[in-house]
Amino acid sequence: MIKIDLSEGDNPVEQIKESLKIISRIDDAFDKREKISLDLSGVKWVLPCTVILISGKLREILCKGADVSYIPPKNLKVKEWLSDIGFPLGKQKMVLHSFQ
Repeated sequence: MIKIDLSEGDNPVEQIKESLKIISRIDDAFDKREKISLDLSGVKWVLPCTVILISGKLREILCKGADVSYIPPKNLKVKEWLSDIGFPLGKQKMVLHSFQ
């Protein structure tokens, strides 16, 4: 399971750095052909740039046949916002499991 820990401030550079580390962990799991499970339960704040980076990586590996699931944030505002924007794949329909 890949725990998503993000800083809570409005510093996009910090969240981009954190996103790149998460993407690296996703790549490692994909290369090992492991099931990719993202745990967003502790996320209290997420910037759009972070969502774009992580969503792009998920779309890429899903198109290559990855098995991906995620645990949504416990923070209702973040959970609703991510749902409103269609995280993680926008309006595209692909198999991705959310465990609520």
